[in-house]
Parts: sequence; structure tokens; C-alpha cells
Amino acid sequence: MDIMKGEIIILSGNTKIKANRLLSEGIEQYGYKARILDPTKLQLYLSDRNGWDLVYDNYKGKPTRIHSGNIKAIIPRIGSNLAYNSFIINQFTNNLGVYTPQTADV
Repeated sequence: MDIMKGEIIILSGNTKIKANRLLSEGIEQYGYKARILDPTKLQLYLSDRNGWDLVYDNYKGKPTRIHSGNIKAIIPRIGSNLAYNSFIINQFTNNLGVYTPQTADV
């Protein structure tokens, strides 16, 4: 039985391209679950207690909270809408403590 080591999120505006599929397959060969998310469909939740402390996936019209506990890393593959996408990367890295090989600096 294979036990997943955690999840790695690929942030990409084009979730259907071959490069993302191949990257996902490589991630899964190492025992991680890969998930491709369009950062423009993610929403930040501003809390009056903790600042920007939550991220929601709004793909299906009903926001679903993304829990950072099982996320081992994010791989940003973004180009368009760079300012907003940088906020998403910053949320994962600085506020939720998720590793990324790329900073959110624009």
C-alpha cells in the first residue's frame, strides 16, 4: 500500500497544459498528491483576528477552505495577473508557512 507523503499544489492559470500534467505525474511518482489550482480562482479571507489567514478554492461557486496542514509545497507557474497571484503565493508562504521555491516578490 502506498502512503501519500502530503500534497504539492501547482499554481497555474492554465490547468490543462501538458507541462502541468507531466509535473503532476513526477510529483506523484515521489509519493505526493499533486493538485493543480488556478490562483485566480482562489480567494483570500481577511480575518479581523489573524489577518489574511485563510485560502478558499472557489472553483465550483461555493468556496471551500484549503487546509495547509497537509500541503508540503506550492509550485507557482504563473504569468498573467501577477500582482494578485503574488498575494496568493504570499498567503501560502508567509502566513500559512508552506514552502515554495519561488518568492512572491514582483
